[in-house]
Amino acid sequence: MGDGWVLVYVKVGPIDLKCFNESYLVNESDYILDCTVDRVDLKADMYSGIYSYVYLTVDRYIKGNQLPSNKLKIIVTVRTPIKFNESEKVRLYLKNLEGKLTIFCQDLGVERLSK
Repeated sequence: MGDGWVLVYVKVGPIDLKCFNESYLVNESDYILDCTVDRVDLKADMYSGIYSYVYLTVDRYIKGNQLPSNKLKIIVTVRTPIKFNESEKVRLYLKNLEGKLTIFCQDLGVERLSK
């Protein structure tokens, strides 16, 4: 966590076919959170491979214990370009992988609730 934000990463690589099954997402997630996208900062830094930072506020915990902050910062890389829109409502399916809170099924781990 940095500057009051809980950092969230996106798993890089092929998407496991199990990710297409909603019950797999629900069962394997350590956290399921309904959030509002507050801000999207596009960086497009090819040197670091970072594409954007997405800042969200947790509106509701569906699964998982309270995080140290209800403010999330998703680090989206060039290899995992998930699009987010400001003010959008999303549900995130997160897993703790190697000590990092991670969207483990890439864009399948982000459910659009509204625009």
